Amino acid sequence: MLELWLRRRGKPSGGLVPQLLRFQNSLSLGFPASQVEAIHAEPRDIAPKAASLATALEDGALRYVRLTPSFMGLLGGNGVLPLHYTERLAEHQWQEKDEGARAFLDTFSNRSLALFYEAWRKYRLALQYQLDGQDAFLPLLLSLAGLGDHSLRRRLAGSEDGAVLDESIAYFAASVRHRPTSSVQLARVLSEYFGQPVVAEQFVGCWYDVPLAQQTILGRGNAVLGVGAIAGARVWQRDLRLRLVVGPLDRPGFNNFLPGGLAARALRSMLAMFTGLSLEYEVELVLLAADVRNVRLEGDEGRLGWDAYLVEGLQAEDRRDVRYELNP
Repeated sequence: MLELWLRRRGKPSGGLVPQLLRFQNSLSLGFPASQVEAIHAEPRDIAPKAASLATALEDGALRYVRLTPSFMGLLGGNGVLPLHYTERLAEHQWQEKDEGARAFLDTFSNRSLALFYEAWRKYRLALQYQLDGQDAFLPLLLSLAGLGDHSLRRRLAGSEDGAVLDESIAYFAASVRHRPTSSVQLARVLSEYFGQPVVAEQFVGCWYDVPLAQQTILGRGNAVLGVGAIAGARVWQRDLRLRLVVGPLDRPGFNNFLPGGLAARALRSMLAMFTGLSLEYEVELVLLAADVRNVRLEGDEGRLGWDAYLVEGLQAEDRRDVRYELNP
């Protein structure tokens, strides 16, 4: 908190602790009420108020801030030296009004406490972001996802194919790089990202045309049984397509997932990161029964193939009529 206060008042980010902070050993043997026993400014005539400290800092009158921790040090109830050292130094300081003995020990403990603080701060990611205003952990997570290079930063955030923020990619970095990709994991990631129920159905079959050069023609080629013989001009395959069932969706969410919508473009970008170009996807949208309405000639609803229904009254079941292909 003190370092954040100093940086907000124009102090440089490097070397704040050794320049403006001094750690002092505690001479108390009582139970510590907090981890910080005392804090005051040097020179001591500066009032311990935020406004006074800020004024002294701007005028250059503030030499440093002296902090007495109660959880660590050479002296005190939690110090590493035997307690009689603390007792003797406390008695000496009280009788002689001399802080020289404690100041001598402070020269040894000050650096160890400063290094302890630096080590503690190093792995507090939220604290680093507050102090520097830069997220040093985000590039590391993006590197795991394959987008750590500076030229790739914010590439999907401003993409016309679908806006996906770098923070979202970093959040799912471990799932993105996991191989082989699990359909259950893919569905969970998409469900969490879009905030909608998503179910992945595997081994969806589809007919694929066989190129003429690979078709079996007697007397020409590709006619060896067990090697390249194929009966027909197309084949049925179940290992290339995955169906994503999204919903039930309300009307705004349904429109976003239609081809060309924001959610549909973001879904394409997410799928490209997960599986690249190795799979085909089929998206099935489920519309809530409460949003199924009869088609009308006026208004924006009633698009053939998407949301045009000939129904009467309120519907009791969700509709799963919309299905389209989505290729990353």
